[in-house]
Amino acid sequence: MKHIMITAHSGCEGTPDNSLASIEKGIALGADCVEIDIRADRFGKLWLTHDLPEDFSGLVSLEEAFALIGKSGIAVNCDLKEYGALIPTLELAEKYGIGADRLIFSGSVDTALLEKEPEITRRSKVFLNSEELVRDLTKGELPDRLGQSAFLLANASLAAERLHTLGAAALNAPYKYTPDELIAKMRARNVALSLWTLNEEAPLREFMKKDLLNITTRTVSMAMAVREAGR
Repeated sequence: MKHIMITAHSGCEGTPDNSLASIEKGIALGADCVEIDIRADRFGKLWLTHDLPEDFSGLVSLEEAFALIGKSGIAVNCDLKEYGALIPTLELAEKYGIGADRLIFSGSVDTALLEKEPEITRRSKVFLNSEELVRDLTKGELPDRLGQSAFLLANASLAAERLHTLGAAALNAPYKYTPDELIAKMRARNVALSLWTLNEEAPLREFMKKDLLNITTRTVSMAMAVREAGR
């Protein structure tokens, strides 16, 4: 079995989402990467949160998270929740010694910014979300998840070419909407795949057998055991 990267979801193993406890748990379990969700407040300070809160007080700051992650040596997937967060997150990561070999961006990554600033993909890895890729290619209304999958299946060559042009390291997609045919078409065009969020044993066993780069999971211990059993 291929050594697939395992990313600890932002609330792995029952820990609170976007907490230092979740990061610590991912590190302690030996995950390859930890995921965090990032937003900025009105002053531009970056915080760990999935949804936009009324009050940012009590949340973990990105600086706190990077201080912990920087010392650990683990990789971090910065799942951006707004387009304007990429550059300040990149600069803060570098301040804490988190370079291109450990820094991953997913979520709200602006393809226009990647085109304008190609050094981003030299200073980090971008796992471009399927919805961002489809939005970029259609220039129109974004279909639902099933529609996005169908679009990528029908336009695999175009999608792969765009990913390569943008310098993306992988296509980041929900596993429930990533059929074997899409995986095969992307891999045939030298596109790596990162899938989320696989938390149960059956899909973990199934997808660990596929030609993937990364799996994001809340059940890190189970994922690692499944990966180890397949070797």
